[in-house]
Amino acid sequence: MLTMNANANSAPSIKIRVIHREETAAVLELIHQSIRRINAQDYSPQEIDAIIDRMYTPQSITQGTYIVAECPSQLVGVIGFETCGTIGWINAVFTHPDFVRQGIGRMLVQEVEHRALNQGVVWLHVLSSRTAFEFYRALGYTEEDSILKYGFSIPLDKQLRTPSLTEQLFRTPFDISLSFIKWFS
Repeated sequence: MLTMNANANSAPSIKIRVIHREETAAVLELIHQSIRRINAQDYSPQEIDAIIDRMYTPQSITQGTYIVAECPSQLVGVIGFETCGTIGWINAVFTHPDFVRQGIGRMLVQEVEHRALNQGVVWLHVLSSRTAFEFYRALGYTEEDSILKYGFSIPLDKQLRTPSLTEQLFRTPFDISLSFIKWFS
């Protein structure tokens, strides 16, 4: 478990840890609140309902690894990710609406990047919301040249380490696009 201060102005400590199974409902509530309050500036109510109904269900929280940020006993952020070989996917990054712009999302992404590197991941992908696009760009993610485009999301990726020649040979835009199909199957 990682403990960090959210900012230097004597902010409460943020603990970063893997989700406990019994927290699934609380994590979903945090995600739904975040989508409804923060993403409302970029999505219609119908789009928000569709995003929640399609992507953020109790079953989605059981896929991959979910990590939460806790301050001190309240969940204030969550990130989900999966890895397969040299490719990783960020499934979700959400901060409680009352805790935005305090560095929590950045801490969660950095934790996943660290874990992904330890698992041998070269490229980390994310389907960014319109709302979070600039957040990911500030963290070094770039828009992918993908053959698949999504109405709700923008595919981005980040190279975490220098790939070997073999790893470079097996990475094509088609492979990258196929990696996103995994999310919808």
